[in-house]
Amino acid sequence: MNEPIRVLHVVGNLNFGGVQMMLLNYYRNIDRNKVQFDFLVYGSKVGFFEKEIENLGGRILRVTSMKDNLILYNKEIKILFKKEKYSIIHIHHNYANIYAAIQAKRVKTKCIISHSHAAHVTRSIRKKIFRKIIRFFINKICNYKFACSAKAGEWLYGAKEMNKNKVKILKNGIQAKEFRYNSELRETVRGNLDLTNNFVLGHVGRFTPAKNHTFLINVFDYVYKKNNNARLVLIGDGEYKSKIKEKVQSMGLEKQVIFLGMQPNINELLQAFDVFLFPSLIEGLGITLIEAQASGIRCIASDSIPSEVKITGLLEFVSLNNSPDNWGEIVLKYAHGYKREDTSNIIQSAHYDIKEQAAKLQIFYMQENR
Repeated sequence: MNEPIRVLHVVGNLNFGGVQMMLLNYYRNIDRNKVQFDFLVYGSKVGFFEKEIENLGGRILRVTSMKDNLILYNKEIKILFKKEKYSIIHIHHNYANIYAAIQAKRVKTKCIISHSHAAHVTRSIRKKIFRKIIRFFINKICNYKFACSAKAGEWLYGAKEMNKNKVKILKNGIQAKEFRYNSELRETVRGNLDLTNNFVLGHVGRFTPAKNHTFLINVFDYVYKKNNNARLVLIGDGEYKSKIKEKVQSMGLEKQVIFLGMQPNINELLQAFDVFLFPSLIEGLGITLIEAQASGIRCIASDSIPSEVKITGLLEFVSLNNSPDNWGEIVLKYAHGYKREDTSNIIQSAHYDIKEQAAKLQIFYMQENR
């Protein structure tokens, strides 16, 4: 039996996050007898998904972080790329893709893939000029340009590349059937969280400025003042978690806001939610919004999020120019319940089912490895 193709994913860390969840979804559903994933991470800290990856047959390769020492990072990845001789290197650092792309090119890697997962807006003239320069070299060096949405593609590669169809949109697929609404499971999860009779708002995401948790807490504060049966569940971790906890305590909401940290069973926890809030400042796509829709949850998200994420009628976009009170009033429309339905077939029809997407990516990798 032939050995599987080994694809190196340059991802930085394997903690709980949108990019990592997307990669794990693909890795779990690809035929690992034909394609295996290895992951390049930074530093010695063990990530949330590392044990699972190793159990699936993947390898974790470590180098110095580019943030700690960019010169040493470039030196180490060049040595690693030369030693391991990967035919396919898939890079997930947005504009910072350029560093790994250059080193991969220097060791004559056959297939270099740049992947865009974000769509940051900047008013800085200096940053705009820097990004144009980096964009030019990414477009020139990388064999393929991937993005999770059209917005993310245009942000990293430019409108010209998008108009020329030079960018491949790789959909962030999910296990749609695993997220479908289940009334019995909902009651079990709500009971375990002691939320059986509560109006439950929820959010899944890393605690970073982009996720806009401060605004989210302000929205919940308004909702709670109108409905003291309301509770907020926050799933995720990150550098701003302690700051948000301090805000919650200063507002006297520590008994109403539940911090669950990183959790492996998002599909089950979503069952407990009545409303999914997602007021992000920026997103490449927002995979958790697809998962929430698959669970039949009413979703309220900022209009800065790419429109592709709206797959069902359950998602409503609201401007961040609107006040937290305005958001709160929209949330309160669902305080007395609504009919939850199985929307997994709609997700599959929109081609966001991971089995379909993993099969496509597998074919791509195998063709490039010839």
